[in-house]
Amino acid sequence: MKILFINPCLRRNHPLKLLPVGLASVMSYVQSQGYSFDLLDIDINEYDDNYVENFIKDHSYDVILYGSIVTHYKWIKWLTRIIKKYHPETKVVVGNSVASSCYELFLKNAPADVVVIGEGEITCSEVLKAYSNSQPLDKVEGIAFREDSGNIQKTPVRAACEIDALPMVNWEF
Repeated sequence: MKILFINPCLRRNHPLKLLPVGLASVMSYVQSQGYSFDLLDIDINEYDDNYVENFIKDHSYDVILYGSIVTHYKWIKWLTRIIKKYHPETKVVVGNSVASSCYELFLKNAPADVVVIGEGEITCSEVLKAYSNSQPLDKVEGIAFREDSGNIQKTPVRAACEIDALPMVNWEF
């Protein structure tokens, strides 16, 4: 399964670059579960939207995961639509407050497949496992997703995990 994580850019051309701790933690956990993936780091490379669109058009993935804060809602919707425009079968998983704070609204207005609600480390890993094994998503806690019928389903909240249960963040990413 080909997987891509995307780190969006919140402050284009800003000299201060903040470490995406949440994304790095999710990627570290997913890697610890045996998954390999690519990273499109829009922020550190200061890619513009044209570059991002061409990258998406030219590269095919089975699953693409990303998230952002809610103030980046419009751009995340744009990105989701671009992915589905060029690769309608690619599964799109969106996390952080941009989607989880208003998951129904987000899923109604953007063609994402899954919204991660709450902590994403274990949840993203379980979503990937479900996709790789062609299993239903309704057993994965802490998500909302679009069913084949188009209906939106929300699963039970995932209990918070112990911080010591997570691997150290791999800053090599």
